[in-house]
Amino acid sequence: MPSVSKMPENPIPSDLRCDHLFLLVGTNPLPDWVAAKLLLRDGGKLWLVHSQTTNEVAIRLANYSTQNKLCQPQFVPVANPWDFDSVRTALEAVLDSQQFDSVGLNYTGGTKVMSVHAHRVFANRFPQKAILSYLEAPYCLMHFEPVEPGYPRGYKIPVGTLDAVKFDFKELARLHEDFQRIHPKDKVKAWAIAEMVRDVHQTFNGQLAWRKDCDAYLRRRENRNKFKSPAELQTQPIPCAHSFPRLAEALLRRPATGTNTLLDVVNASDGQFRNVTELAEWLDGKWLEHLVLGLLLEHQETYGIHSIGSNIEPSLESEEDSKRYKIQFEIDVAAMRGYQLHAISCYSGSTEATCKLKLFEVFTRARQLGGDEARAALVCNVDDARKVEKQAGEVWDIKDRVKVFGRADLKNLGDRLKDWFVQ
Repeated sequence: MPSVSKMPENPIPSDLRCDHLFLLVGTNPLPDWVAAKLLLRDGGKLWLVHSQTTNEVAIRLANYSTQNKLCQPQFVPVANPWDFDSVRTALEAVLDSQQFDSVGLNYTGGTKVMSVHAHRVFANRFPQKAILSYLEAPYCLMHFEPVEPGYPRGYKIPVGTLDAVKFDFKELARLHEDFQRIHPKDKVKAWAIAEMVRDVHQTFNGQLAWRKDCDAYLRRRENRNKFKSPAELQTQPIPCAHSFPRLAEALLRRPATGTNTLLDVVNASDGQFRNVTELAEWLDGKWLEHLVLGLLLEHQETYGIHSIGSNIEPSLESEEDSKRYKIQFEIDVAAMRGYQLHAISCYSGSTEATCKLKLFEVFTRARQLGGDEARAALVCNVDDARKVEKQAGEVWDIKDRVKVFGRADLKNLGDRLKDWFVQ
């Protein structure tokens, strides 16, 4: 498994890199870029083997490679990625065109059929010379097939936390090109008070009382999906002020009375809450996002993470029936560990059906941004987190690829997150 400690710039031995690297292009450019960056020798040539489906990904990868001065890749289009003759014909047309003294194939991407048949072509044509490799996504390991009798199992080298392939959110956006807007925010609001709200939610009755007051004071009676107008919110009392007076005093920074309002909290917050609507959103559920964000920032070195942010809002351009449109979505909290994206959805409720939907959504979005290497988790107040995790994993066939932190985990969430990041 990847180590948390700092690793060399490129641990791949020189004799496992090559001057000509053939790369099967998958649906996400991130693992392909990692393979190219680590396996291609200086001044080498990159050949992008792609189908029509992955043509745009190949172009994106080529643009990013050129911008980062790796090389100017060459394209190897495959007419039918499911047909052996198409794969063989495309590859042999290039292999017949020139001499290849040092050649490698990384078959992380592409269809299974492309991987199998490309492997056959290189193994047959260069039985003693071809360097054959692939990335094991869950643990960010680069695998090499045996290159000499002394290593019958080949090599596997951890590459997940290498500086050479470290990504921040801006670089991830550049690589994707079609994710137009990623502006991570890393300012925590009222972290100490968020811990107090967490303590309120340690019991179901406490959570229920908090939810009841938030619905009554913050939400519109005729439409619970919307907050009250700013004018109405200004006069509303602080949720659970009678049940949890210490929390109200912490928000006000002074002793509370029965007449204190949300506007009083905003005025006492020294700019942490710009207006009553922002405060209402925080009280209604965003407190949990800020609790998690605060833990990531506090334990950044321990977790081995960087480029931390919340409310990350990519905008994905998609196309259907020749019409282009944008899919906008939000990842509550996220961090990069090397080139591995860790995305976290935060839900202050405990309804199991909602937990499963949020878990599946964050898993889907994480893969869109970070490929198969990406990891996803849900932080919520469900009582049986393992049950939700198991059921979601089995139904959607994503077992061991998602994590659920429930009510029992929140008190020691910092330690639980450490286990998740470094496992």
